[in-house]
Amino acid sequence: MSKPFALLVLLADPAVRAGLAGLHADARTPLPAGWDALLAELRRAPPGTLAVVDPYLDGGGRLADGLRRLLAELPSVSVVAALELAPARMRDVRTLQEWGVAEVAALPAEAGPRPLEHILRKARARAFLRRVTRALPFYLPGQAVATLLAAAQAAHAGGGPAALGNALGCGRRDLARACAAAGLPRP
Repeated sequence: MSKPFALLVLLADPAVRAGLAGLHADARTPLPAGWDALLAELRRAPPGTLAVVDPYLDGGGRLADGLRRLLAELPSVSVVAALELAPARMRDVRTLQEWGVAEVAALPAEAGPRPLEHILRKARARAFLRRVTRALPFYLPGQAVATLLAAAQAAHAGGGPAALGNALGCGRRDLARACAAAGLPRP
C-alpha cells in the first residue's frame, strides 16, 4: 500500500490473517480480546486506522452486536468485514452496509494479499472521501463538488493533475477549463 496506516484485526481466519500479514506488519500482532478491546484500541488509534473483522465473532451465528456498537460509536473508522459470502448471507451484507462497514472481503476468494490490498485501498479511499465530503460547503455547485471529489480521490491515490484528468475523462486543457468553469483554481 502506498501510505502507512494502522491496521487492527479482529478475526481468527488463518488465511486472511496470513494475507494481511503479507501486506502489513500490524496484522501480525495478537488479536484484541473481543469487541470491547477493539473499540478501546480504535479510540486510541490514529486517524486513518483500518479494522478488519469477522462480523459474526461472538455473535452466535448472527452479526455481532459488538460490531454494530463499534460502527455506531466510531462512524469515521473504516471497517472491513471478512466473511464467506453465500446466498443466505446477502441480507447480512446489506445490514453491514447500513451499519457503515466500508468494504466486504468475500472469503475465501479474497483472502490473499493482492485482493486484500485492493479492498484495504478502497476502504481507505472511501473513508477519506467521506471526510472530504463532510468538509465541503453546502453551497458549492454540483460540478465543483464532483471535481473536488475526483481531485481528492486522485490525490489520495498519489496522483497529480494527469490522474485527475483521467478520473474526469479529460486531458489537461479540458481539466483546466472544467476547473475554471466550476470556479476552482487550476490544478
